[in-house]
Amino acid sequence: MTQEMNQKQIQQEIDRNITARFLGNASERISRFVLLFCGVVILILAVSVSYGVIRRYVFNSPEPFSYEVNVIMFLASVIFSLPAVQWLSRHIRVDFMVKAFPKGVQTVLAKIFEPALALVYIGILIWWGFGGAIYSMQIGETSQSVWREQIFPIKLMVPIGFSLLGFVVIAQVWRGIVSLRKGHLK
Repeated sequence: MTQEMNQKQIQQEIDRNITARFLGNASERISRFVLLFCGVVILILAVSVSYGVIRRYVFNSPEPFSYEVNVIMFLASVIFSLPAVQWLSRHIRVDFMVKAFPKGVQTVLAKIFEPALALVYIGILIWWGFGGAIYSMQIGETSQSVWREQIFPIKLMVPIGFSLLGFVVIAQVWRGIVSLRKGHLK
């Protein structure tokens, strides 16, 4: 009976480690890909901004599309960079209240509680983002510029970007739980 329970515990530990490794590797790959994507988008954005400025001030012929394209690319670079920023732990943390707790509690709060709380907000943003994008698609919403492009693909960037962020945060929560169970969080 004891040996059977031991085998079951060993198998559960192996399953947790495999899941944590898979989530960690997948979220790291996603983060690196979106970071590279955002870098390319920012380069294109720089060229587009330069084109708009040159056309407006050098040739005195303002181009109506460059502003809107720049806003779309800027939104994409901000939204899709969030998973990488979270994965690399380069986000802003307000920890003045957390510092009042003992070191072990601070670590548990930072590695498990804070990301889990972030998942609530991410879930709300995904839910409302998809709702807004679907509604925009249903009514055929277009921009008010000369271009008159469909708005729903732009609105769809928000739930997609936050879904990627949610996946990274889930991986971090899982890694924190596994580390806590192994006794590595101190």
